[in-house]
Amino acid sequence: MAEVYIGLGSNLGDRLENIKNALSQLTLLPKTALIGISSVYESDPKYKEDQGKFFNAVAEVKTELDPILLLMKLKNIEEQLGRNFNTERNGPRVIDLDIEFYDDLVMSTDNLEIPHPRLYERLFVLKPMVQLDKNYKCSKTGKTVYALLHECMDSSKVEKVVDLNIASLKS
Repeated sequence: MAEVYIGLGSNLGDRLENIKNALSQLTLLPKTALIGISSVYESDPKYKEDQGKFFNAVAEVKTELDPILLLMKLKNIEEQLGRNFNTERNGPRVIDLDIEFYDDLVMSTDNLEIPHPRLYERLFVLKPMVQLDKNYKCSKTGKTVYALLHECMDSSKVEKVVDLNIASLKS
């Protein structure tokens, strides 16, 4: 099974509930197990600043789904939770699910790049990722996520809001 890290973000509606709902949906994916969840962090919007603050987290899953099929399943979850795909890039969204890492895979297609091409510049991904596994090595750079966090030039505010656990998702 592949070890995969998925970034989650929300800045519309009940942000925490949106993150929890997306995590619950991850537990229902076929041939996939939710292994770990970072804390939820609040972060300032990046790239497009005239919008509300985000809640972000990272989930660790083990899956037999190949990266393209996993991406399709993540897009389905986003759609089920009310994401509008006809909005501007980096604009407000109910939920956003990104594959950050997929084992030691390095790939690039029109629809998917692994590792995620912008994770190096995103404290809102690196902070929760370090919480899950600070020694995880990026397949593209060979550096640990801990090293990437400390090299990151992002100066935005990213603060822990709440801890989550897998047991709390099963309601």
